[in-house]
This record gives sequence, C-alpha cells and structure tokens, in this order.
Amino acid sequence: MYDFSKAVIKVENTTLCGASCVMCPRDEFNFHRQVMTLECFKRLSDETYRMGVRSMIFGGFGDPLMDVYLYERLDYIKQNYPDFQISMIDTGHLLEGEKARIVSEYIDVIKISNYGFSKEVYESVHRGSLQYEKVKRNIDEFLSLKKRPFTIMTFLDLPQNHHEAVAWEEYYEPKCERIDIWKPHSWGGNTFGGEGVKEIIVACKRALLLSDLTFCADGSVSLCCFDFNRKLVIGNILNDSFENIVVNEETKRLQRLHRGGDFLSSSLICKDCDQIRDRTSALIYTSDKKMRIGENSMQTFKAETRSE
Repeated sequence: MYDFSKAVIKVENTTLCGASCVMCPRDEFNFHRQVMTLECFKRLSDETYRMGVRSMIFGGFGDPLMDVYLYERLDYIKQNYPDFQISMIDTGHLLEGEKARIVSEYIDVIKISNYGFSKEVYESVHRGSLQYEKVKRNIDEFLSLKKRPFTIMTFLDLPQNHHEAVAWEEYYEPKCERIDIWKPHSWGGNTFGGEGVKEIIVACKRALLLSDLTFCADGSVSLCCFDFNRKLVIGNILNDSFENIVVNEETKRLQRLHRGGDFLSSSLICKDCDQIRDRTSALIYTSDKKMRIGENSMQTFKAETRSE
C-alpha cells in the first residue's frame, strides 16, 4: 500500500470561475460547471485522512472562493481533522470582506496567481474578465493583514507580461512570504509551454506514487491535476472507497503504461506532457532559499518501481 503521509491531494471544490485566462484550457472543458456537494467533500476528507493524507489544496479548474459551501467545508476539516494542512490557489478576485476573513482563519497557505503589473497587461492576460484595480486592492489589503496565512505570490512569464516581471518582483517580494516566477506548462500539450527537450528523462510521480491526486467537483478522482478533461480518472469517491480506488484495475493499468513507457504510443494526454521532460529552466526566480533554480523546477523525478 502507498504511503500517503507526504502526498498532497487537490480538491476541486467548484468548477465555477469568473476569469478567462489566456493560458487556461477552460474553453475546451467538456464537463458541467458545478459546486462539489458537502456529502462528497466530507466523504473524501474522511477517506483520505484515514489513509494517511495530511495535506489538501483547494484549487482545480475553478475559483475556490466562488464555492457557496467553502466555510462549511473548512469548518468540517477544522473540527474533525485539525492537523490537516489546508492550502488554496486563488487569483485574489474575490479575496475581500468575509471571504478574506475565512481564508485568514482557516487556510494555512495561499498561493495567489497574479500575472500583470499594469491594468493593460493584467486585463489582457485575463481577457478582460478580471478588473485590475479591484484585484490589486484586494491583494494589497490582504497582504497588510496582521493575521493571514503564509502567502506565495506567483507570476507566469508570458509574452504579454514579460516586460513587467522585474517590477512585479520588486513590488511583491517585500510584502509576502515568498514569490515565484515560472515559465508556463503545457497542460498535457494543449496550450502554452512544452519548450523543454523532447526526451523522456523522468518517471511521473503522479502516476507511480499517486502523490498528486485530484478530486474533481463531481467526485471523480484523477491521477493528475493537469487532467482538465478527465482522461485519467481512476474512480469516483461517491461510489467507491479511496482505499479501493488507489489499487483498482484502472489505476494499475495506467501505472503499467507509465512504468513501461507505453503511454507514449497511447492516446493519453501524458505523451505530450512537458512535466515528463526536461523543465530545469521552468523556474525563473524564487525568493525561497530552499528552492534551487534549475533543480526544484523539475516537476517529476526518477521514481522507484513499485510492486502492485
């Protein structure tokens, strides 16, 4: 059985989103926009905790703060599993008022994605869906709070915003615990990124170690957080236990394809994914002294072969 004590599960609490980012494949989504039910969330929380998971990220293909049940979910975790570390990925668009208070009280780490330092550039990256003035005000006010979670500001180096990266870095680095500047990834070969060497050099830990499972809003469980159209689903937490899902035949089949390299000739999105290729140049800058540019930017690693 797998050791899930160091695994991080991603919870797509909603697929609703007010943004329209140029690097996001949302235009190609083929599933319904929805909010995960409380029943589903409680079940996945109970099941994963029982199996040793202690880290959860609210994210996925939606804005976590658009979730009408967000408070109930966070309170359920706090009351029942207080040693769960809870993280969130957000744009800052709705990070204000009561929602900012809830985040400050319940979230341990928040990663704010912010891809522009001027109105023109920021709104071009989001294709006019998010208002620069509002987002910047929300983020500035949030960063000034005396009580708030460990905050990471992230910037993707895109053609639209490349010239603003230095100004963005100088502004946000003194205001938060960490900043990262990355090159974009390819979403399994479907959009930006994929500039690395086209040579398979590493095994995918998502598939072999089940270290990055994503619980989608409908309860389905995917091997990978980049699986935007759910091609790597291994089960559904609403009709099966987590313990059964991680050892079922579909999970083993996908792992065999990865272990033997056969996924390259398959229809899986994995064959075009830049995360199994050399991305040592993907991390452009970080203020985290423990991360090393050219090393920590590898999203995969040489995994040991495990018996089934």
